[in-house]
Amino acid sequence: MPVTQQDVAEAARVSVSTVCLVLRDDPRISERTRRRVLQAAQEVGYVARTAVHVPGATHHLGVLIAESSAHPSADHFFGEVLRGVTEEAEQGGHTVSVAAFDGLDLPRLVREGRAHGLILGGNPIAEGVLERVRALTVPSVFIGRYPGHLALNAVLTDNPGGGQLATEHLLGLGRRRVGFISGDPAESFMNDDRLVGYRRALQWAGAQAGPTWFARGTAMGGVGGGARAVYELLDSGEDFDALLVAEDHMALGALRALRERGVRVPDDVAVVGYSDIHLAGLSDPPLTTVHVPRRRLGRAAARLLGDLLAGRVEPPLHVTVPPKLVVRTSCGAAPQPAHLSRPPPG
Repeated sequence: MPVTQQDVAEAARVSVSTVCLVLRDDPRISERTRRRVLQAAQEVGYVARTAVHVPGATHHLGVLIAESSAHPSADHFFGEVLRGVTEEAEQGGHTVSVAAFDGLDLPRLVREGRAHGLILGGNPIAEGVLERVRALTVPSVFIGRYPGHLALNAVLTDNPGGGQLATEHLLGLGRRRVGFISGDPAESFMNDDRLVGYRRALQWAGAQAGPTWFARGTAMGGVGGGARAVYELLDSGEDFDALLVAEDHMALGALRALRERGVRVPDDVAVVGYSDIHLAGLSDPPLTTVHVPRRRLGRAAARLLGDLLAGRVEPPLHVTVPPKLVVRTSCGAAPQPAHLSRPPPG
């Protein structure tokens, strides 16, 4: 049975009318009472419902980002996503609020019913939170992979396709022992998806798989994880002439470790990363990588949410944004002209 405002009122020991005024952010309510009611709403699991809005009207979009992905170490990924969201929202005449949250409980923006529609992104977000979002009366769009059985609206980047694109590129350059370095796939579904694409490309080409190595400890491994993986690969005697690294920070660590061990890139080993972080073009040598179109993800999510709010489409819907290979020096191919090797718009 859904939790009601009556349940909140009883938990906070106030009237239902007071609960209504608090959820409307009425200035007549004291701060002490407001905090007590909101605390009670959180404790009993109340999620505010918004009224039905007229198609074509101005809406307020809430963007929720898991705190780990909002951290500066995330290399501005969601900064670019937000840029795309706000650009599209402005064109549609909508407003946007952004809230970082722990991925375990919905933030006040949602609990108080201040958003007509939601865009969620980041990792990790607990499945229970996704289930609560799906049960809301307001439409929502998820950016990234999620448990498929929940049938959420989503805007996805094609991680298997990107892994396949990068591997096919290396095979096309004549590399025959292409290894794969990843963070722990148990901690990062994106790495696992990129590994799927890598294996698919090898299978379709009839090529022998190179070593698959996991930088344990964190989901993405980071620069240190990528370097450790390469040290371990070299010490193990594994034979490889190319590496696909599932994330650019790890790829930068791989480049450093190869250079320290006297392995020439790309002469001895070609390296391709994934994501196209802003440091990719500044590495030594500049890193070939799979560009993830961050702004396009944000624009597509805001556009899909606007269509849902206007009743132009029926949920659940998935929109897939394709990745693009940015060729620089680390793979051994002739690099693209400077204006093409910069991160493409979006």
